[in-house]
Amino acid sequence: TQYEAARFFSPIYLHPEYLGDGRVVFYISNERRQTFAGTLEYRIGAADNSTVHKGYANVVIERNSARLVLERDFGEFLIGNEDRYYLECYLKDQLGTYARATTLFVPEKHFKFKDPKISYEIVGSERRFSITLNASAFAGAVEVVIVVDTVEYAAFLSIVL
Repeated sequence: TQYEAARFFSPIYLHPEYLGDGRVVFYISNERRQTFAGTLEYRIGAADNSTVHKGYANVVIERNSARLVLERDFGEFLIGNEDRYYLECYLKDQLGTYARATTLFVPEKHFKFKDPKISYEIVGSERRFSITLNASAFAGAVEVVIVVDTVEYAAFLSIVL
């Protein structure tokens, strides 16, 4: 997707990959000119947004490099629940969040989404505004369409709370 392509060109890219047997591997690409040292936080969430498991690992990735930084076996949580659980992860340091990723363990058409009850708030003027979306459950492929002076703007989002 366009969103994934934009993330891919970030100076620090986080990519979790589900191996299909309960194991997840985490890759990090660091295209910056300095070593990145921070924390990889991960969370297995259920479709209703409850937390099934969470954890973290300290990671170091050298400048201008890419590699596997972590492997975790989530089999005790995932096996038999792949269609109801998802993984979200964040790469952070003391300055903030550098990368985030969300992964389903089954093709999206097989995931048992709950009604996310999406709500929104618009703040600002007619020409300059911000939109805040909230959801009570995990939501995938949310489309936001805004029409300004007959010009249509669209964005696709994933919402995780």
